[in-house]
Amino acid sequence: MSEDCDRLNTWHLELAILADAIGHVLQGIEEPEGLSATAYVLRSRLDALVASCPFPEEVPA
Repeated sequence: MSEDCDRLNTWHLELAILADAIGHVLQGIEEPEGLSATAYVLRSRLDALVASCPFPEEVPA
């Protein structure tokens, strides 16, 4: 795996860890209703960004 792939993989892992931590914090928001709806949207968008991270195709060394 190239150095760029390693860096991207590390970045994606750190993003996923951050998304999980933020998700736990946002789950605790229940009131007011508008804030809980905003938290849901933010969490969903962050999850989508993590899932859609564009990994380059592996290039033979």
